[in-house]
Amino acid sequence: MENILTKKIEELLKKTPLYSTDGVELGDKKVICKFFIPFYNWAWYVFEGNKLPNGDWEFFGMVNGFEKEMGYFYLSELKSVGAICDESIFNKSYKEINI
Repeated sequence: MENILTKKIEELLKKTPLYSTDGVELGDKKVICKFFIPFYNWAWYVFEGNKLPNGDWEFFGMVNGFEKEMGYFYLSELKSVGAICDESIFNKSYKEINI
């Protein structure tokens, strides 16, 4: 599976595994990275993630699509819809991004 995550992002994700930000207020959660689909209004903001034995990544974060909702999603799913990684918001708090 082609990896669209940088080593820098992978290292941050290792420090923020799934469930590691439970109890942290939404605005204070760090966004590790953002995925988006060019020319569409969909974006996925990653707060936590675990690398799976098959090489895929499972993430938890905010999905901003038809509406905003928290949820789980996979790197393989993001790749299948042509999403790309945007590091411009790298490791900023959710409230700093002002979505």
